[in-house]
Amino acid sequence: MATQKEALAEYKTLLANLDKKLESLKKPERYRPKPGEDPRASLLPLAEMVNHDSSKFAMMFGKDVPKPDDSIGLAKFVWKNVDQFSAWCCAVQSESPVMKREVEVAATSMLTGMRNIIKFIVDNKMQKAVGPQLVGEACGQVMMGNEKLKKLSKTEASGVQKEVLQSAAAVKTVVSDVKDMLSNSAAHAMEDLGLEEG
Repeated sequence: MATQKEALAEYKTLLANLDKKLESLKKPERYRPKPGEDPRASLLPLAEMVNHDSSKFAMMFGKDVPKPDDSIGLAKFVWKNVDQFSAWCCAVQSESPVMKREVEVAATSMLTGMRNIIKFIVDNKMQKAVGPQLVGEACGQVMMGNEKLKKLSKTEASGVQKEVLQSAAAVKTVVSDVKDMLSNSAAHAMEDLGLEEG
C-alpha cells in the first residue's frame, strides 16, 4: 500500500514532466510518419482523452483527499495519455510552419490547464480539495484547446489563408479604433473652440 508521501512524489514528477512537454511544443522534434500512419487521426482521440483526464483529477480531488493508491494510479494512467498526446502533437507540427503554430497554441492550452490542477494539488501537499473556480478555469482551458485541435487547417494553404484573414480582421479593428479616436478628438476640439457641428 502506497503512502501519501509517495503519492505526492508521483505528482511532483508528473508536474515536472508536464513542464517538459510544454517546452517541447515550442521546439518539436522532426517526425516522419511511417507508411499508413495518419498523425492527425491519431492525435484527435488522444486530445479527447486528455480532455476527459483533466476532469478526472477534478472529480478525484474535488471533495476529499483520495487514497494514495488511487491518486498514484490516476497519475500514471494520465501520464501515459499525455506522453502519447505530446508525441502526436510533434508529428502534426512537423507538417508545416502553420501547423506548428496551430498545434502549439491548442496543445499549450490543454497541457497548461491540466498543469494548473496538478500544481494546486502539489502546492497543497494533496491535503486540500480543488475548488470549483480552479476546476472551471482549468478544465475550460483544456476544453478550449481540444476544440481548437478539432478545427486544425486541412492544408498549409488553408492555414495561411486563415492567418491572413485573422491579420486582416485585426488590422481592420485597429483602423476602426483609430478612426473613432480621431473623430472623437476632432469633436472635442471643436467643442473646445465652440464650433459644434451642425
